[in-house]
Amino acid sequence: MAKRKNLLVVIITLILMCITLAGCAEMDHESKDIKDDEKEKIVYEDVSPLILIKKEKVEDSSSTQYIFYDPETMIMYSHLTDVNHYGMLEMHNSDGTPRLYDGKSDVKTLVLINKLKIEETGFKEYVYFDPETLVMYVHYTDMNDKSISEMHNSDGTLRTYDPQK
Repeated sequence: MAKRKNLLVVIITLILMCITLAGCAEMDHESKDIKDDEKEKIVYEDVSPLILIKKEKVEDSSSTQYIFYDPETMIMYSHLTDVNHYGMLEMHNSDGTPRLYDGKSDVKTLVLINKLKIEETGFKEYVYFDPETLVMYVHYTDMNDKSISEMHNSDGTLRTYDPQK
């Protein structure tokens, strides 16, 4: 009799566990009601995707640069990748205005001019310049930010590369 009671308790416990676990399944109640063809229609109006102009490995580095432009504004963007490091920014002319794509020119990628390991931090600093505008950019790796940005002079203007130095 005690064996039957124990068996009955085990069976009831197993049934309750199965019901409880089945009720805990994570369900996406919102998207399950959306038909497949509706999921594909999630598009922002009046926003065009960036268009890739150029992809090229940056000489003397393990980075690859992708240059894009926005077809509505013609503003150019640069994206650098390097294994686990990356960064994207809007490109600028030396006067600080956004660099615009003319729709036909062969765009040149950034040129690496300095690599430096900052011993105290473990970060690596890469300094580039745009051969067409001479604007200088700095890219840090091994940081959480992993970004690239323009370099500035003390007066706030964009720093430009002087090939004579």
